[in-house]
Amino acid sequence: MKNLKFLILLFIMTDNSYSQTWTIYNTSNSGLSSNDIADFNIDKLDNKWIATYNYGLVKFDDSTWTIFNTSNSVLLSNNIYCCAIDTNDVKWFGTKIGLIKYNDS
Repeated sequence: MKNLKFLILLFIMTDNSYSQTWTIYNTSNSGLSSNDIADFNIDKLDNKWIATYNYGLVKFDDSTWTIFNTSNSVLLSNNIYCCAIDTNDVKWFGTKIGLIKYNDS
């Protein structure tokens, strides 16, 4: 299941044309904090929210990678298992120690 989510992420983050161009993002060529992706979602501004096991949360706006973890945010755990975005663009993150609600609008 984890591999399927990673492949879906790669598909979404590639060019939507039919040119068969694939782009692989990993820790060696991007701002990802981990290659171990737990979940992802896309908000209304087309920001990609990527949950990782043990390395926090990553936001990618197609140019800048921002990492949120216990040392630079209110996250109490770097184990982010899932992320969801509701109709009001509020972000919800399931962690090892509870649920986090984040409203950046």
